[in-house]
Amino acid sequence: MELISIIVIQIVFYVLTGCIKVKNPSKNNKRNVLFGLLQALVLYISILMIVKIIDIRLEQKLNSFDLDGDGMFGGAEITPEQEKAMFDYINDTGRNFAPITGGIFACVYIPLAIGTEYIIDLIINKIGGSKKMREKP
Repeated sequence: MELISIIVIQIVFYVLTGCIKVKNPSKNNKRNVLFGLLQALVLYISILMIVKIIDIRLEQKLNSFDLDGDGMFGGAEITPEQEKAMFDYINDTGRNFAPITGGIFACVYIPLAIGTEYIIDLIINKIGGSKKMREKP
């Protein structure tokens, strides 16, 4: 589910950059690089947001077993389900390293994002050029 959310966010941002390019066409390659860098930044931020959502979800699940609300588990609060929730919350090191791995992933993603922006430009210019040719005669 989380991966689908990240993909949807990226697609929405590509559509937004495409709309900007349609309204304001430019053959400026700097803009493609800028949009590619923005795509990587959006990817990084969305990874961090999804990780934070997962962290909150795991913490809420664990806190649901704290019956007296003192922040500690004892007696009847310790069940196999509580132990599993505690294990899931404590042993997920991926959440702790998400800023680092997300940053590495976003940096690796930059060339792909810039290339995709160039492809979007080519498509928009081809569509725009064919419309102009139809309008001239």
